[in-house]
Amino acid sequence: MCSFLANGAFYFSPRFDITRSLQSQKMRAISADDPGIYDPDPKFQWNNNLLQVFNDYRVHMCSTSERQLFDNAGYAVSLIQGAVESYYAGRYPGSEVHLDNALMAVFLISRSSSMRSGMRFLTRGVDDEGGVANEVETEVIVATKAITFSHVQVRGSIPVFWTQEGFQIGSHRVHITRSVKATLPATKRHFSDLLSRYKRVCAVNLLKQHSAHAEYSGAAAKNSSVAANGAGSSEADLGRFYKTMIDAMGLPRSLVAYEAFDYNGEVRGGHFDRVNTLIRQLNPLLSSYQYYMESNESGTILSIQGGVQRTNCIDCLDRTNVVQSVISRAVIG
Repeated sequence: MCSFLANGAFYFSPRFDITRSLQSQKMRAISADDPGIYDPDPKFQWNNNLLQVFNDYRVHMCSTSERQLFDNAGYAVSLIQGAVESYYAGRYPGSEVHLDNALMAVFLISRSSSMRSGMRFLTRGVDDEGGVANEVETEVIVATKAITFSHVQVRGSIPVFWTQEGFQIGSHRVHITRSVKATLPATKRHFSDLLSRYKRVCAVNLLKQHSAHAEYSGAAAKNSSVAANGAGSSEADLGRFYKTMIDAMGLPRSLVAYEAFDYNGEVRGGHFDRVNTLIRQLNPLLSSYQYYMESNESGTILSIQGGVQRTNCIDCLDRTNVVQSVISRAVIG
């Protein structure tokens, strides 16, 4: 535990609600019964249990003015687990730059979900509450003197019940452990949470699309009580099961869209430029989803992000990192 706390990449901010995106903060401030009251997001706040007694006190025993004093005093500090990076651009190359005199500031904030944490190869898929392994909300913020821009993406393990015992290089054997019927409630809870937060979702699946020895098919799973046999299934089988679950939810594409892109197959041989094929497929949705932007002078909201890309590969790491970085550059322009 001490080692984890010492190396767990935890971050806090004394002046900024680091648990929420800029748009979420703004929307909460507009709709809140008590404007100006600190309202962290429990999904991304990792010290929920430690702060519970403080939160009970401030909510149930303090007036609005007392809560503001309590929050401003900094008695309760929210922690996120993830990554925070910043870059400041000045007027002259090589000059010493900080936030106050920068012409532009760029921030990258990645917030890991506290709902389903665990070791990389031991925690996979979804749980019964709809939480998924390795779920991360990543926000890119660009601030100039005139405007502040924000764009959010999410990643997360495929929201079905599956395991992977160890890592077998070249085979990626997985075990799908529940049928479509048994999986559907958890998958629905997961996407319900995403829709309540982001309004619309595009599920970007980067798994392999073809397997030489498929031991599972979506059609077979619909008619069986067990989704996969003891021998396991391939990446492609897992991807097909994911698509089956999205179809089973019965939601219109305008709410939950699905895009499959065989990343390893497409970029094989160093052809990373082929990721642009996926970006072209996503462009209509990227344009529709937009981004958050506000005027720094008037505080006027200039644009609202109305949808999010949810990207996955098998681990939600290397392939997802590349695609999310390309999507961010495409949105920022």
